Amino acid sequence: MEDKSLNKYGRMRRAFLQKQNPTPDKETDDMAWVRHMDLLREMSEDVVVREVVCT
Repeated sequence: MEDKSLNKYGRMRRAFLQKQNPTPDKETDDMAWVRHMDLLREMSEDVVVREVVCT
């Protein structure tokens, strides 16, 4: 993901989430990585629904 596609608060949120919930290593723990990616997808879908659909 490129930093220029995120605004200041998006970059700050990403940094916060990476500190709180670091991404598991795909090579050593692939199922934890899949769970993490699923969680990120669900979170992003929630944001889209709130921002685009509800407004």
